[in-house]
Amino acid sequence: MAADRFDVLVVGAGPAGTACARACAEAGLHTAMLDRDPPDALGHPSVVEVLTETLRKCDVPWGRDELAFDIANEVTVMTPSRRRLFRLEHAGTAALRLDRLMVRYVEAARNAGVEVLAPAQVLGPRMDGSRVTGVLFAPSEGGTRAIESRIVVDATGNRGELIRQLPRICGIDFSDRSRDSVIAESRVYAIDDAALDRAIALGRLEPELVHHVLATQGTYSTLSYLLSRKQGRAFLLAGIKQENTPPGPSPLLDRLVSELGVLGDLLFSGRGRIRIRRASSRFVCDGFAAVGEAAGMVVPMHASGVGQGLLAGKSLGEHLAQTTDGPITTAQLWPWLADYQRGLGAIMASYDANRRFLDSLDVDDEAIPLLESGMMRAHDMRATLLSEPLTIPLHTLPSRLRGMVRQPRVAAKLLRAGPVIRLVQRHWRRFPRQWHAGRFRRWRMVANRLLP
Repeated sequence: MAADRFDVLVVGAGPAGTACARACAEAGLHTAMLDRDPPDALGHPSVVEVLTETLRKCDVPWGRDELAFDIANEVTVMTPSRRRLFRLEHAGTAALRLDRLMVRYVEAARNAGVEVLAPAQVLGPRMDGSRVTGVLFAPSEGGTRAIESRIVVDATGNRGELIRQLPRICGIDFSDRSRDSVIAESRVYAIDDAALDRAIALGRLEPELVHHVLATQGTYSTLSYLLSRKQGRAFLLAGIKQENTPPGPSPLLDRLVSELGVLGDLLFSGRGRIRIRRASSRFVCDGFAAVGEAAGMVVPMHASGVGQGLLAGKSLGEHLAQTTDGPITTAQLWPWLADYQRGLGAIMASYDANRRFLDSLDVDDEAIPLLESGMMRAHDMRATLLSEPLTIPLHTLPSRLRGMVRQPRVAAKLLRAGPVIRLVQRHWRRFPRQWHAGRFRRWRMVANRLLP
């Protein structure tokens, strides 16, 4: 069976894969991108929030057609009983229709020289011992074809279609546990203007403000909604840990629709499963790299991987452009992996440690008191929206200390968790800079004890 040959083959035309493929093509590498969906139907049907600065850095084209709605300037955070905890200024994100965004972004990659092979179903990797040499795939016209490449990039998102098939000899760890996954659903509705006006006049609803309800179904669950009189739209989002379902997010959103009582036609809906565990310790080997959610590059605190995927995909493409001719080795890929783990990876690992602490709390007796006592502040949530390290500003100490006095049992758990969170971040920042099997094995043993 004859095989097509490329410098770079990216499997998955999502944000991470497209960013990588485009950067490779712009650097002059012979690049192909394969996806199971046709070119006019790429991208998961969902609404995603991405920092506009990330979109700018990755040169992602977007405009009114891709914009799902204009995000309000403020977010109010509430308990399940709708008690308001605090407000924070929005972090400067754009709410985009991912399906529309990817059609436009893939076209930009094609214009840069990427050969897009879609629709086509990847069947598995081609191996030469522990080296990935290409893939087998089924094109839409039938039959089976092979592609050989200096490197194969798995950017297939939650599916992880290649990384989960790699033999153990490749040394890559891949985790796909239900306790580390979230089921999320987003919806956009038209608004009944007259009904909304009546609700506003009665003081029942507050428009142009993002409402974010925590711990709606387990400690790690959220419900968000925005009613915009200016745009004539409402945005609803629910996320629930997979192990806490059923019921899933749909009944939660249905109840919210009934409670609001001002929504009209459903304009858009999307649903998906997202892994929220910290990134894999190792997601490169000879001839292979994973990027985006396939590698676990997701913000554990709010289950979004689009921004991280864009940044990591672009940086991988730029790194591959610096490699010499011939097969690409683990040692050549390692500096890119180390940069990720020591940077964003360390922050995400600390978020995962914090997420596991929150998971350990009882909702009514511990999680809600943690929120209501003042031990959790607006700064904490804003840091996760911006993917910044978790810190405790001095000006927040008095209110946090008062909360600890009011809730000593929860405070004791928090004080035990704090050093672990800091230890995790420090350990990830010590990720080996160069490939050395023994040093990495020792690093991973500690990492797996800290965050199994």
